[in-house]
Amino acid sequence: YIAQISPANGQVTGVRIPTPLNPCYSVSWDPDNELFWVSSVTTDIYGIDRDGNVVHHVDNGLRFRISGLAYFPDDVDGYKLYILNNDRDGAIRLMKCDYESGDAIDVRVFEGIEGERAGGCTFTNELYPFTWAFMIQMQAAEDWLRIYEASSDFFWTDVSPRSSFLYPDETMT
Repeated sequence: YIAQISPANGQVTGVRIPTPLNPCYSVSWDPDNELFWVSSVTTDIYGIDRDGNVVHHVDNGLRFRISGLAYFPDDVDGYKLYILNNDRDGAIRLMKCDYESGDAIDVRVFEGIEGERAGGCTFTNELYPFTWAFMIQMQAAEDWLRIYEASSDFFWTDVSPRSSFLYPDETMT
């Protein structure tokens, strides 16, 4: 189950959302569809509602060794479900998935320290203004966070004309 924790005091509230998995290692919130995406290491990925009902299902087919799930609402390809893998060869691979079709695209392979494994991951736009950051919790002799810039959000601004020429003493609105 997914346990709710109060942000005010850090205590478990008693709300439990059942999942179709035991154990359930990876969880991500999808605000667009109001779903939790859940998985274990080699299981399929399930989109469940707040009552634990399975709404979506992504067939893994042993494609992924899942260590984390993240939802990125601004993905340019519409592949909003991201999957962090600890490949059998030791590579830490990020893929993105269209949860409707199950198609997945490689995004990046992260350099790792020997023995290092990826834990959970998330996207956030709360660290830097106008920027989405991708965070990975890494596990080795010491645990740590890696933070990568995922995209910048400057789509709200537009300058017109993009270029022009002014002679001295001329003005332009």
